[in-house]
Amino acid sequence: MDVFMNHRHFEFGTASDERGRSFGPIKKLHLGVILVQRGEIAMEIDGQSYIVHPGEAGLVFAAREHTLRYLGKDGNAYIWCGGNLDPDKDFNLRKGSVEYLSAIPKTMPASSLLESLLNIGLKICDSRAKTDQYLLNTLGQSVCNEYFRNAVSAEENHRIPAVVIKARDYIDSAFDQVDCSMKTISAVAALSPQHLSKLFVLHMGCTPIKYLWERRAEKALYLLKFSNLRMSEVALQSGFKDPFHFSRFMKMTYGNSPRKIRTLHWT
Repeated sequence: MDVFMNHRHFEFGTASDERGRSFGPIKKLHLGVILVQRGEIAMEIDGQSYIVHPGEAGLVFAAREHTLRYLGKDGNAYIWCGGNLDPDKDFNLRKGSVEYLSAIPKTMPASSLLESLLNIGLKICDSRAKTDQYLLNTLGQSVCNEYFRNAVSAEENHRIPAVVIKARDYIDSAFDQVDCSMKTISAVAALSPQHLSKLFVLHMGCTPIKYLWERRAEKALYLLKFSNLRMSEVALQSGFKDPFHFSRFMKMTYGNSPRKIRTLHWT
């Protein structure tokens, strides 16, 4: 869900302190994300408390007030991104956004992308001019959206059998290898191809092989649009065994030959 319309005040920073100290209370509508690097941070948000451990991210969405308390006995440190909001002028919360944000898990393991986005924001803040505020706002929204994406993914994975997740993750990591097949996928999942296919269709909406070829086509489409690789190289790097199969499958999937796809994008 896209909760952003016009928010102009994202900032980035780091904080550290000893056990027993606190930051806040901040008695304003606030949206932000913290990533704990050392120690433990207690987020007290509108009367509820959530503990964020090292390597975890915390969502700070407070309608009334929030406080961050430092719990780690050997010191505490975290990266933060966020800002105080005016719902009428700066944030313009979309209909249903408050309910959506309130329902999202307040802590979860931090993804590498989330950490990278936070660190980029820190670097900009270290050497920024006033003209960089737009970039900070874009990064801030990206940080929040990455947190939201991970929250939705975690909720979906909770309902999916572990063997299906294992098969899907294997495909995501190996789809560009030409030897990735139903045989290798079912071996990773330790299920027969027939049993795995039934479970995969039930929980993912398609067979493992269809998912595999969709991932290959997506990468090929990206390479066609944003690289100058030869067609044979695009095919090989996307997991297709030969250019003929690659060309036929791309036309069947996207309605145009690979060469036509590139031409349409570049002209």
